Amino acid sequence: MEIVKEAKGEIVILRLTGRLDATWADHLSTELSGLIRAGRHHIRLHMSGINYISSAGIRILVMHYKELHRISGSFAIVEPSVNVRSILDLSSLGLLIKDPAAPPSPESIAAMAQPEPQLAFPTSALPTVGFEGLAIYKADAGARMKCRLIGAPDRIAFGDYKPDDARLLRLPPDTLAVGIGAFGTEFGECDARFGEFLATGGAAVTQPADNSSKPDYLIVSGMFIPEALMLYGIVCEGKFSHEAKFESQEDRHELPLSHLAASCLKITGADTAVMVVIGETAGLVGARLTHPPVRAFDDNRGTLFDYPQVRNRLSFTPERAYESNLALVAGIVTSGGNADAELFVRPLGAGEWPRGHFHAAVFSYRALPKGRVVLRDIITDIFETQNIHAVLHLLNDDREIVGAGESEFTRGTIWMAPVDAIIREGQR
Repeated sequence: MEIVKEAKGEIVILRLTGRLDATWADHLSTELSGLIRAGRHHIRLHMSGINYISSAGIRILVMHYKELHRISGSFAIVEPSVNVRSILDLSSLGLLIKDPAAPPSPESIAAMAQPEPQLAFPTSALPTVGFEGLAIYKADAGARMKCRLIGAPDRIAFGDYKPDDARLLRLPPDTLAVGIGAFGTEFGECDARFGEFLATGGAAVTQPADNSSKPDYLIVSGMFIPEALMLYGIVCEGKFSHEAKFESQEDRHELPLSHLAASCLKITGADTAVMVVIGETAGLVGARLTHPPVRAFDDNRGTLFDYPQVRNRLSFTPERAYESNLALVAGIVTSGGNADAELFVRPLGAGEWPRGHFHAAVFSYRALPKGRVVLRDIITDIFETQNIHAVLHLLNDDREIVGAGESEFTRGTIWMAPVDAIIREGQR
């Protein structure tokens, strides 16, 4: 993104061109903070040249609007592009677009106020039962999910996905998705950025494979529903049947992902289940793309996983990483029985089963509330208040001697549901 600064009396105009995603939101925030520290308290953002804005960018706009209002300054967006205007209107933030000379109205100030989310609610009247270290709450015992398997996961080894492989997904709060994706509506605008992707609870996040290193995200707000292009992955729709709290016991300091996943299968009584975890990490094991899987490899040799070229195409955790962080983990686990699903999953632990496909968004640490929590509320709160570090495809590193093993957690909450239908679509 390009930022050009222009002063007109007391007003400073920043002309922005490009994408206001997570990476450039930080740059814009630094520029705005510098202006405010320098005593420039009347700021206008000229955004006719912005073709994309993510929730990370919106967060920066709201934050600096509030900051300038508190010190009797002013902040407005001037001549937004069609995309920017549409997203702000859908997010109920159209009040940011106004006559730069107009003072903020009491109604607009009230609309910008964000009440603290009420994450926890009393559990004294809720039945719980211990189950392999889990306290279980039945949310909706009759709930089920339907899953779609999109694309061909095996083709990632050759990096030859084409425009016809891309599926545009709409991601409302009751949709969970994991796979390889990017934010955008056209293949050409996304081809350099396709990477690890997950969506659940009204939030979607992706790790672009363009070496930007900064994950980007979108959150449901007002009438705005995130969309993304997916090359391949798993999309599940429906409600969760159970919620469970877990915490490591004195005789076991960490709980591995495979243990949590196997417990979900037993609790739901299903061969295949959807699972979301928000947990404090003891360490994660995973990988992410550093070369988008839609372009020929530079050396035109081998596959994604061939050594030593793999070191330039994938970033691995050689040992457990992100200890004592907070992670949002989403995906499916299966004990077998569906041949199509087995193409999308791998062993989660030392044994052959259970198998699964899980992605994790890693955040700065924060303590989790006790008792039951509302998934959408806590996800929105985490994205709005915590720093996001990475999005990983979780895996089991079972190499002899040097293998890092699997991801482990100390405490957290799990939401789960049985899968009653799996449909394979979009294979070529």
